Order: sequence, then structure tokens, then C-alpha cells
Amino acid sequence: MSLVAIDSNCSFAVCRCGFATYLFSILIFIFNIKNGAYFLFLTGSMLTLAAFQYSITVQNDPPLQIPFQDSVLRPTFNYSFYLTIITGLLTMFAAGVILLMDWLWPRKIAHFFHHSIVEDDAIFEVSLTKRTAITHKIKKCSQELVQ
Repeated sequence: MSLVAIDSNCSFAVCRCGFATYLFSILIFIFNIKNGAYFLFLTGSMLTLAAFQYSITVQNDPPLQIPFQDSVLRPTFNYSFYLTIITGLLTMFAAGVILLMDWLWPRKIAHFFHHSIVEDDAIFEVSLTKRTAITHKIKKCSQELVQ
């Protein structure tokens, strides 16, 4: 098995892993926006890595030629190669925008993804209310003990 065949198989495997990370990022977006954006960035980087590995395969010297009975298959840069590169770069850009928006405007991005930050704030407020109620009870009991 030549180096070209190994590199071509590797780029196909990376592209399949990119699809798996895309599905996984969709699932993670349901629970956590930041980790979903990280996996979306990983998806884009895998797509661009697969396109880069394929470009090494096509530009190899001697050029890759797969013989068949009637003709010879020669891989070239086709529209799917450029589509993979553009998709990978746009996916990485989208992940960067989501991370930036999560850092600058966490409530707006949470509203966009239908996450509820208000519940966390409500739990925090309830715990503060319970704490103040407990401190008032302690003060009241201590005053009763003093009298």
C-alpha cells in the first residue's frame, strides 16, 4: 500500500469523524452552548484537515492514477473539494461567532438557543432568600435566649 492510498483513506476517515462531531455538537448545543461551539469548531477543523490531506494526495509526485479496464481515474480538485474547504471555514467562523456572543451577551445567545438562565438566577435568589430567612430566625432565637 502506497503513501498516497494511506493518505486518501485517512482524509476519508477524518471527513467521517467530522460528520460524527457535527452530530455530537448538535446534541451538545441542547445542554451547553459553549461546549457545543467547541465541537462545532472541531467539526470545521476536521473538514478543512480532510480537504488538506486530499490536496496532498492530488499534488503527490508521481500523480495518483487508478487504472480500470477501459480508463484511468485521476483525482483532481473538483467542486466538492472547494465546497469542503468553504464549509469547514464557515463552520469554524460560526463557532467563533457563537463563542464570542456567548462571552459578550450570554443572555441573548441563551434566548436564541432556548436555554433558560433565569432558572439559575431564581435558584440563586431563592438560596439568598432562605439564607436571610435563616439568619433572621437565628437572630430572633438569640434575642429570645438573651431575654
